[in-house]
Amino acid sequence: LNLFRNIPDEDVECLNMRPEHSRPEELILTHLPVPPCCIRPSVAMGVGQGSNEDDLTVSLAEIVKASATLQETMDKGGGDWRREAAMVKLQGSEMIARVSDRAIHLLGGMGVSKDLPLEYIARACRVFRIFEGPSEVHRWFIARDLLRNGMPVD
Repeated sequence: LNLFRNIPDEDVECLNMRPEHSRPEELILTHLPVPPCCIRPSVAMGVGQGSNEDDLTVSLAEIVKASATLQETMDKGGGDWRREAAMVKLQGSEMIARVSDRAIHLLGGMGVSKDLPLEYIARACRVFRIFEGPSEVHRWFIARDLLRNGMPVD
């Protein structure tokens, strides 16, 4: 958090934020008061209706999964990591778009206003998905690699 606290007020304004009202360090969640999925299991609501999990729980589960996948890939080290990198890029870029979209939905019209950074985050997420490469290209690469080299043996 110290990294964000050291950002000068004039630079905070470049982030499309008003320093007298909010600062970047205030947006970092250090505690999330949501029970994990294992405590609140999903219950099927009916054919084609999905489950009863709320958006915050699903978002938390996706963040934890993406983080674990990235950590596992980094811990492996060496070898051919291109498939894992494509998987992490695909999972991460799509997950961040879903999480930001859910956050905007939770806040309604306020979520797309410039008073909150969610509008900027949503735009940045789209650029992130373009920068990391189109999802279809990552899916194609993963499928081709699996067909050529088979499933990894742990």
